[in-house]
Amino acid sequence: MNYFEFAIIVREKRIKLKLTQDEMSFLLNMSRSKYNRIENGIQEPSFTELVCLCIMLEIDITKEIKKENEAKNVPHYD
Repeated sequence: MNYFEFAIIVREKRIKLKLTQDEMSFLLNMSRSKYNRIENGIQEPSFTELVCLCIMLEIDITKEIKKENEAKNVPHYD
């Protein structure tokens, strides 16, 4: 999964929760412009920001990666 694909998931989840970019940036304690760059796949979030995004938006990143790997027929080991 690249950051652009992750950004699509972030945007969809944020919209589903009826939050604006301003509200998300406030909750994440970052500037709106930085949040906008992350959500548009222009800037990579730091590890801490990635974890916070996943927690706030209830994104199971391992599940998303597993789905992508299954679509590409990449073997996985449980």
